[in-house]
Amino acid sequence: MANAVGVVVGAGMLAAGYQLAYEEGRQIIGNLRNNAAVRRARNDAVVLALMSTELPLQAQDSIRRSRDALRTAMKLVTDKGTPENDRLMIREVLGRLVRNEPSS
Repeated sequence: MANAVGVVVGAGMLAAGYQLAYEEGRQIIGNLRNNAAVRRARNDAVVLALMSTELPLQAQDSIRRSRDALRTAMKLVTDKGTPENDRLMIREVLGRLVRNEPSS
């Protein structure tokens, strides 16, 4: 009898552990998909906004090719090698996106 109870309890714990791991895995995958969708939408907005400016083609290309366009644009703003007028242009465009203002 004790053996049967031990087997049942062990099977129950195994099933509970599996269920917990399954639900956590689904939640992690769902979060990854949501984050990727948000990043893609944000990248599209940043790329479209910056492509309509007089930003040099090299900077536009590096932003367009990057996995995270917002982070790349912010790196260009903080990079000492980026000309000041390009920094101001990027900062202005990103500020408009953050404030949700229409582009001019």
